[in-house]
Amino acid sequence: MTKKRADFELFIQVVEIMKRKEHLTVEGLNQIVGIRASMNNGLTENLKRAFPNITECERPKFEELKSLDPFWLAGFVEGEGCFEVKVTNPTTSNQRGQISLRFTITQHSRDSFLINSFMQYLGCGRSNVVLKISRFVVLKFPDIQQKIIPFFAKYPLIGAKGQDYRDFCKVVFPPPDPSILYIYI
Repeated sequence: MTKKRADFELFIQVVEIMKRKEHLTVEGLNQIVGIRASMNNGLTENLKRAFPNITECERPKFEELKSLDPFWLAGFVEGEGCFEVKVTNPTTSNQRGQISLRFTITQHSRDSFLINSFMQYLGCGRSNVVLKISRFVVLKFPDIQQKIIPFFAKYPLIGAKGQDYRDFCKVVFPPPDPSILYIYI
């Protein structure tokens, strides 16, 4: 569902060229470099110098996302999301430390349409683009408590990110008595 799909389709083209052993010819090699020029961040400076007359091939086009599937979103977060707990030390003796929470999903800026769709779908957060990185960020505690946590309670993370989510929940909903064990349903 991201622009990476086009990179994958271009990768398949390279594999097919290599299966036919066309990469062993000058024309085949130039075709592969042209495909590489259209993928990810394009050609490196070294490749541009080595192949100065290469033209990028056309990237495959796909329909943009119309609606999000919540299970897809949970799987996407498994790979691209982050649950963060930040603890700040007090700066003076009469201050207390501070805890802040942040849920983020990052992608290349070419997928900023996808990042914006997360804001619309989840009804919270903000997006920004810095140095070709597009980021969806939720900082507001009520949004985390009332939108993010319930979403993943309904559409659970099943990989390693699930443990991060469960630890995140312990900060959002601490037990009334610290000696009580946390039990998740």
